Amino acid sequence: MRYIEIDDIDWDKGKLLDIYHQYESQIKTYINKHGDGQPIGVLLFDEKPDYLLEMESKFKYIHNSYYLVSSGYHPHIDDTRQCIISFELQNEYQVPLKFYDPVEEVFHTGPIMWNTALLHGSEPSPTPRIFYQVELKDDQPFEFYLRKYLNDELLV
Repeated sequence: MRYIEIDDIDWDKGKLLDIYHQYESQIKTYINKHGDGQPIGVLLFDEKPDYLLEMESKFKYIHNSYYLVSSGYHPHIDDTRQCIISFELQNEYQVPLKFYDPVEEVFHTGPIMWNTALLHGSEPSPTPRIFYQVELKDDQPFEFYLRKYLNDELLV
């Protein structure tokens, strides 16, 4: 299994988008060390808004949370993280997350937890795709967190 839908969490897409738009001028460019130089936008916080702290408090094993903005990304393996919970906030053209070997396209409107240590990417999108992502601690692989979720031990 490469991903799982996280159905049992309350979240407010409008609040997450409002925070993103309030701080979007602070987006920084990030380039994956193992990629081919294709940049993405990352919005990190020194002091997080209260709603982001509330979102983080819903998870055990949290490392960080942030916004990721991309119009598409070549196939790659993440260089600094193994497992995230991703909340899709904007994807006007419904460009899916794509896993390779074997190819699988993942369409989602709710949160999903997925394995960023596997080859993945997405096709280009005419408009930016915006995600709020909760990164789990990198000392354990996706399978550890999958077991925790299935055993009701991931969410607080």
